[in-house]
Amino acid sequence: PTEGVGWELFAIASVVIGGTLLTGGAGSVLATLAGVLLMGTLFTVLNFENGLGVISLSAYWQSVIRGLMLLVVVVLQATVMQRRHRHAT
Repeated sequence: PTEGVGWELFAIASVVIGGTLLTGGAGSVLATLAGVLLMGTLFTVLNFENGLGVISLSAYWQSVIRGLMLLVVVVLQATVMQRRHRHAT
């Protein structure tokens, strides 16, 4: 029952980066797949997961980077939604 523990932030960040709003609405499977591929590629290229690559970070800093990426995307989504709402009225 411990499989997948610790992957929650990665999954949420991937879906949000794929364009699904945290406030609700509809998401796209293809966009979510793109988010998963982007996150997976980023962490594979930088080799955060196994520490054999360019940068070897602790699990703490890996989570911090994922959280910051999620925060940036959420702020960008909120900004875009506010601008759309202002232009629609």
